[in-house]
Amino acid sequence: MRNRWIGRSILAIAALHTLFGFAVFGGIVGGLLADGLFDTVGEDPMRAAVSWFLISGFFMATTGFAVDQLEVNGLKHKLAITGWALLAISLLGILLMPASGFWLMLVPAIFAIRAR
Repeated sequence: MRNRWIGRSILAIAALHTLFGFAVFGGIVGGLLADGLFDTVGEDPMRAAVSWFLISGFFMATTGFAVDQLEVNGLKHKLAITGWALLAISLLGILLMPASGFWLMLVPAIFAIRAR
């Protein structure tokens, strides 16, 4: 069980990402909530960006939970495709936004690829 760090690191990155989103964009999230959530993004690019920022954190957490379960069940050797996908997403994110948290995902991505 001591080798369960890849999934847990993805979960930690997801948690940091989501907490950062709520901390930095709390006013926008508050506006979405105050407007009742349903159909509140409209054509506002900032509301759309914040929505996708937070939603992507939950997708990241889902990935972290799945990877953790593979680690728990001794199936780390099945992580390569997930690792390559995380690497591709991270590199694209770094290319588009070098001053971002995409760098954090490189470590679990590389170790997932190498887990055999």
